[in-house]
Parts: sequence; structure tokens; C-alpha cells
Amino acid sequence: MIEKREYNPTLSVFSNMVLDLVDFKDRVRPLSKDIAMIEKSLKYQKQNVDTLVSEKAEFQRILSDISNDRLDQT
Repeated sequence: MIEKREYNPTLSVFSNMVLDLVDFKDRVRPLSKDIAMIEKSLKYQKQNVDTLVSEKAEFQRILSDISNDRLDQT
């Protein structure tokens, strides 16, 4: 999570609100865009073959467990 700007008690409510808006525009939006870009581009990055094979085997094991549970229930 992106930390919120601290409230400054020496300023008025309106000044704090304006500073919150400026902080959102100048800091939070660019950070959130960067985070979204990293998350979206993650699937296009190179990955270890062993990891992919183990994930596929785990997925197949889960599918077989589900199908076995369905056969046992009928």
C-alpha cells in the first residue's frame, strides 16, 4: 500500500485538503501507474522452466483431486 501523507495540525483543514490533492496527483498516481505496469508486464517476463513445470504439475494434481472427489460423491 502507498502510505498516506501525514496530517499537518499547524495548517488549516483546507490547506491540508489541498496538500492531499497535490500529493495524490504528484506522488500516488505515478506510483500506482508504475505498480500496475509492473504487474501487467510480469506475464511477459522470462520465467524458470522448472517453476513452470512444477506449477503445471500442481495444477494437474488439483484437477485430478477435484475429479476424484466428484467421482467419490456419485
